[in-house]
Amino acid sequence: AASIPLGLRPDVMITESTYATTIRSSKRQKELDLCRKIQEALDAGGKVLVPVLMMGRAQELCLICEKHWARAGLHYPIRIIRGMAERAIKFFRLFSSWSSDLVRKADNPFSFPHMSLCDVSDVIE
Repeated sequence: AASIPLGLRPDVMITESTYATTIRSSKRQKELDLCRKIQEALDAGGKVLVPVLMMGRAQELCLICEKHWARAGLHYPIRIIRGMAERAIKFFRLFSSWSSDLVRKADNPFSFPHMSLCDVSDVIE
């Protein structure tokens, strides 16, 4: 956290406050809300497409969904399009020792039983 040096008494302090008046929910709550929205769409017979540009985010989303699927006893298939995601999963598995304690302590953190790799032509009609 920033601090003001002792003895310095500013007359005006300008801070960044883009979300100063916004009350935001916790990260865990946002993850739960996302999983519930996905589940609602699937329960209604819909399909969900989540484009993810960053591999770290894609892996995080895989972990979040896998955990929710297991907890909720869901059996909907999750498809991951081959390419960067496939290579990223291999690297994450290779360097799993660099993960957080929580991820490392999981049985097999980068094994996603509800997910399968597919080609883009398999999911685009």
